[in-house]
Amino acid sequence: MRQGGNRQQFARALIRLLEKRRLSHISVSDIARESGLTRQAFYRYFHSREDLIRWMYAEDFARLFEEEEMLDWDELSLRMLLAMQRNPGFYRRLARGTEDGTLPGVMREYTLSLYRAMIAYRTGDEPEGEMALLLRLHTSGGIELAAEWLRGGVKLSAEGLRDVFRDGMPPRLQQVLLGYAVPASLLRGGAGKGGAHEGV
Repeated sequence: MRQGGNRQQFARALIRLLEKRRLSHISVSDIARESGLTRQAFYRYFHSREDLIRWMYAEDFARLFEEEEMLDWDELSLRMLLAMQRNPGFYRRLARGTEDGTLPGVMREYTLSLYRAMIAYRTGDEPEGEMALLLRLHTSGGIELAAEWLRGGVKLSAEGLRDVFRDGMPPRLQQVLLGYAVPASLLRGGAGKGGAHEGV
């Protein structure tokens, strides 16, 4: 996670709190108090605790799109898994408290935005109808498996889990997601738009 700024202060406060308790027992007031800032300052940047997590998730993955001009699905998926492995304590603690669905929800929203951007680039259209349903189904199953992997319940390497995601992809999705690369700048613009007041 990048250093500096009030957003990072709130992020670091949440990380410290997660070392002591589950996400479901952490409020915005707790985060503000731990950060040394106020609730009013928190709401200047984020709508909610979930919005902070969404921003943290996007920040971790922002680096995925800085190194290359083009990325294909295989490389993108592997990099996302490796990014979570680089910060295992945070993601493991978030995944441990999935009873409220926060981490899977954030992961699903972010991943869907990436896949939709890739499909629109390949086909010229946003996925709709049955294609959109297949995308939601595949993404939801993949996110559930990734959360279990983060908790230590799936004994695979990041590469092995990526391969399972690919092998389990419906053929219609394989046709529009696999075997080609998209500009990394497209993925930067199409994903991770967390934060209540961008540019503040």
